[in-house]
Amino acid sequence: MNQLVIRGEDGRLHLPEGMGSGELTTIKGVAVFFDKAGTDVPTVCEEFLRKFEAKPDVQIFLHLRALARPHVADDEKYTVVQTSIADTYRVSATGCHNVVERMVLGLFLWVRENTGTKVAGMRIPVEKLVGVGFVREI
Repeated sequence: MNQLVIRGEDGRLHLPEGMGSGELTTIKGVAVFFDKAGTDVPTVCEEFLRKFEAKPDVQIFLHLRALARPHVADDEKYTVVQTSIADTYRVSATGCHNVVERMVLGLFLWVRENTGTKVAGMRIPVEKLVGVGFVREI
Protein backbone atom coordinates (compact mmCIF):
# COMPACT_ATOMS: atom_id res chain seq x y z
CA MET A 1 0.00 0.00 0.00
CA ASN A 2 2.85 2.40 0.74
CA GLN A 3 3.92 2.22 -2.92
CA LEU A 4 0.60 3.61 -4.18
CA VAL A 5 1.19 7.18 -3.04
CA ILE A 6 4.78 8.37 -2.79
CA ARG A 7 6.02 11.47 -0.99
CA GLY A 8 8.77 13.14 -3.01
CA GLU A 9 11.84 14.89 -1.62
CA ASP A 10 9.93 18.17 -1.91
CA GLY A 11 7.16 16.76 0.33
CA ARG A 12 4.59 16.56 -2.48
CA LEU A 13 2.57 13.41 -3.10
CA HIS A 14 2.70 11.65 -6.46
CA LEU A 15 1.92 8.33 -8.10
CA PRO A 16 4.60 5.71 -8.71
CA GLU A 17 6.07 5.27 -12.20
CA GLY A 18 3.81 2.31 -12.96
CA MET A 19 0.77 4.56 -12.52
CA GLY A 20 2.06 7.52 -14.52
CA SER A 21 4.20 9.37 -11.92
CA GLY A 22 1.68 12.23 -11.81
CA GLU A 23 1.72 14.69 -8.94
CA LEU A 24 -1.36 14.34 -6.75
CA THR A 25 -3.46 17.38 -6.01
CA THR A 26 -5.13 17.34 -2.61
CA ILE A 27 -8.84 18.08 -2.88
CA LYS A 28 -11.14 19.15 -0.06
CA GLY A 29 -13.43 16.52 1.33
CA VAL A 30 -13.74 12.96 2.50
CA ALA A 31 -13.96 9.97 0.17
CA VAL A 32 -15.38 6.64 1.28
CA PHE A 33 -14.35 3.68 -0.85
CA PHE A 34 -16.07 0.36 -0.23
CA ASP A 35 -13.47 -2.33 0.32
CA LYS A 36 -14.89 -5.79 -0.32
CA ALA A 37 -11.76 -7.74 0.67
CA GLY A 38 -10.71 -5.60 3.63
CA THR A 39 -7.01 -6.09 3.04
CA ASP A 40 -5.73 -4.00 0.13
CA VAL A 41 -6.42 -0.66 -1.49
CA PRO A 42 -9.85 -0.86 -3.15
CA THR A 43 -9.58 -0.96 -6.96
CA VAL A 44 -11.93 2.00 -7.23
CA CYS A 45 -9.54 4.08 -5.10
CA GLU A 46 -6.58 3.15 -7.32
CA GLU A 47 -8.59 4.12 -10.38
CA PHE A 48 -9.66 7.40 -8.77
CA LEU A 49 -6.05 8.33 -8.00
CA ARG A 50 -4.88 7.35 -11.48
CA LYS A 51 -7.69 9.05 -13.41
CA PHE A 52 -7.97 12.30 -11.45
CA GLU A 53 -4.42 12.53 -10.05
CA ALA A 54 -6.07 13.84 -6.90
CA LYS A 55 -6.35 12.65 -3.32
CA PRO A 56 -9.12 13.77 -0.95
CA ASP A 57 -8.13 15.33 2.39
CA VAL A 58 -9.27 12.11 4.05
CA GLN A 59 -9.86 8.68 2.52
CA ILE A 60 -11.74 5.89 4.22
CA PHE A 61 -11.64 2.29 3.05
CA LEU A 62 -14.90 0.86 4.42
CA HIS A 63 -15.00 -2.89 4.85
CA LEU A 64 -18.27 -4.48 5.94
CA ARG A 65 -18.09 -7.93 7.48
CA ALA A 66 -21.26 -9.91 8.03
CA LEU A 67 -21.17 -12.72 10.57
CA ALA A 68 -23.52 -15.68 10.67
CA ARG A 69 -24.41 -15.20 14.30
CA PRO A 70 -27.22 -13.25 15.98
CA HIS A 71 -25.11 -10.88 18.10
CA VAL A 72 -21.82 -9.01 17.83
CA ALA A 73 -20.14 -7.70 20.98
CA ASP A 74 -19.73 -3.91 21.18
CA ASP A 75 -15.92 -4.12 21.11
CA GLU A 76 -16.08 -6.15 17.85
CA LYS A 77 -18.45 -3.87 15.91
CA TYR A 78 -15.95 -1.32 14.58
CA THR A 79 -12.21 -1.08 14.09
CA VAL A 80 -10.38 1.95 12.72
CA VAL A 81 -6.77 1.66 11.58
CA GLN A 82 -4.58 4.27 9.95
CA THR A 83 -2.94 2.96 6.76
CA SER A 84 0.51 3.77 5.42
CA ILE A 85 -1.07 6.30 3.02
CA ALA A 86 -1.29 9.80 4.52
CA ASP A 87 -4.74 10.63 5.97
CA THR A 88 -6.15 7.26 4.89
CA TYR A 89 -8.01 4.96 7.26
CA ARG A 90 -9.46 1.46 7.06
CA VAL A 91 -12.76 1.10 8.89
CA SER A 92 -14.17 -2.38 9.42
CA ALA A 93 -17.76 -2.67 10.53
CA THR A 94 -18.91 -6.06 11.74
CA GLY A 95 -22.53 -7.05 12.14
CA CYS A 96 -25.11 -9.71 11.48
CA HIS A 97 -26.16 -10.29 7.86
CA ASN A 98 -29.42 -8.25 7.99
CA VAL A 99 -27.80 -5.45 10.01
CA VAL A 100 -24.89 -5.01 7.55
CA GLU A 101 -27.24 -4.97 4.56
CA ARG A 102 -29.34 -2.27 6.25
CA MET A 103 -26.22 -0.24 7.08
CA VAL A 104 -25.02 -0.29 3.45
CA LEU A 105 -28.44 0.51 2.04
CA GLY A 106 -28.98 3.28 4.59
CA LEU A 107 -25.61 4.86 3.82
CA PHE A 108 -26.26 4.70 0.07
CA LEU A 109 -29.73 6.25 0.38
CA TRP A 110 -28.41 8.99 2.68
CA VAL A 111 -25.62 9.91 0.25
CA ARG A 112 -28.00 9.87 -2.72
CA GLU A 113 -30.60 11.99 -0.92
CA ASN A 114 -28.14 14.54 0.43
CA THR A 115 -26.07 15.04 -2.71
CA GLY A 116 -28.52 14.69 -5.60
CA THR A 117 -30.02 18.18 -5.56
CA LYS A 118 -26.69 19.81 -4.72
CA VAL A 119 -24.97 18.22 -7.72
CA ALA A 120 -27.83 19.15 -10.05
CA GLY A 121 -27.70 22.76 -8.85
CA MET A 122 -23.97 23.06 -9.53
CA ARG A 123 -24.42 22.83 -13.30
CA ILE A 124 -21.23 20.80 -13.68
CA PRO A 125 -20.62 19.23 -17.10
CA VAL A 126 -21.44 15.52 -17.05
CA GLU A 127 -17.88 14.52 -18.01
CA LYS A 128 -16.59 16.10 -14.78
CA LEU A 129 -18.93 14.25 -12.40
CA VAL A 130 -17.93 11.26 -10.32
CA GLY A 131 -20.81 8.93 -9.58
CA VAL A 132 -21.42 6.94 -6.42
CA GLY A 133 -22.19 3.33 -7.23
CA PHE A 134 -23.88 0.63 -5.28
CA VAL A 135 -22.77 -2.98 -5.44
CA ARG A 136 -25.42 -5.48 -4.42
CA GLU A 137 -22.94 -8.22 -3.51
CA ILE A 138 -20.79 -7.32 -0.55
